[in-house]
Amino acid sequence: MSKLMKFILGLAFLIVIASNSVFVVSEFERGVKLRFGALVDNDLQPGLHFKIPFAEQVRIFDGRILTVDAQPDSFFTSEKKRLIVDSYAKWCIKEVGTYYKATGGVEAVAQNRLA
Repeated sequence: MSKLMKFILGLAFLIVIASNSVFVVSEFERGVKLRFGALVDNDLQPGLHFKIPFAEQVRIFDGRILTVDAQPDSFFTSEKKRLIVDSYAKWCIKEVGTYYKATGGVEAVAQNRLA
C-alpha cells in the first residue's frame, strides 16, 4: 500500500471521527447528552458542542411551545343534554432531564399523558 493511500485512509478516518464528535443545538431546541444510555448532561445550551464518538449520544427536542389537540368528548349536563367538548393544551419542555426520564424522549408519550 502506498503512502498516498495510507494518508487518504487516515484522513477519511479522521473526518468520520470528527463528524461524529461535533454537534449543534439551535436556539429553539433543547437537548440531553447520554453516555452508554445514562444521562450525563440534562440541559444542553444552544451552540456548538462536542461528544465522545460512539460512546455518547445526543437527543434533541423541540423547545418551542407545542400543542396537544385532544379528541372531542361528549358529556351530559344536569339537564340531560348532550355537550361535546373539544379541548387542546399548550405545553413546552422546561426541564429537559426530567422530561427525558419521564417519557424516554418520545413526544407521543408526553402527548398521551397530557390528553
